[in-house]
Amino acid sequence: VTPAIANQLFVEHKTDLALMFFQLISLSLFMELFGFTKITAGSNYLEGVKNISIPLVVLGIFLGFGLTIKMTNMFLVFALIIGMFSLTKSRILLCGVLCLALSIFLLARLDDLTGLRKYHLSANWVLIGLVVIGVCCLAFSLAKNRVALLRTCGFSVILGCFALLPLLPWMVKNHIETDSYSPVKLLNGASAGPSWDIREIDRNYRKSLKKK
Repeated sequence: VTPAIANQLFVEHKTDLALMFFQLISLSLFMELFGFTKITAGSNYLEGVKNISIPLVVLGIFLGFGLTIKMTNMFLVFALIIGMFSLTKSRILLCGVLCLALSIFLLARLDDLTGLRKYHLSANWVLIGLVVIGVCCLAFSLAKNRVALLRTCGFSVILGCFALLPLLPWMVKNHIETDSYSPVKLLNGASAGPSWDIREIDRNYRKSLKKK
């Protein structure tokens, strides 16, 4: 990572260096919690982890700080949550969580942030398929290994809630400015420029020609 640090430190000033700092802290804490602990599959899953709730709160806050720097940190949040579910040693549960994570991205229309939503012609059908597969996989996992699923879901809720906590002031501000509950508006806020489209520009141009 040395070239990336050097480049963003004095060549190209960006917020990514601060984001990298919080991501490294988050990954280090996650590995300290889950990577170096003796974890067994089945009903004893994560019983060897002591007092995990408070470290999860701290991890969630660090992830939230990363989200306030750049929204691309959301991929790390989902990656860590999926990593927790992978520790259950259940491929069906992992498949279900992956499908539901992708469906959340489509349901929240996060691909609108990059302007690619209009090119995803079958996004709604893909969303329905992902939800159906995810729910079926979770239902099967719930019947087969209820303890591991519920415990990991609890950990994910704690992590997700505290990751969103640093974003709440920004989301409240963006809602006041836009008066919208759209996830894209809540995360991005009002448009920096005027909300014009090509038709309105053309209409204004024609009106200016008539005045001449």
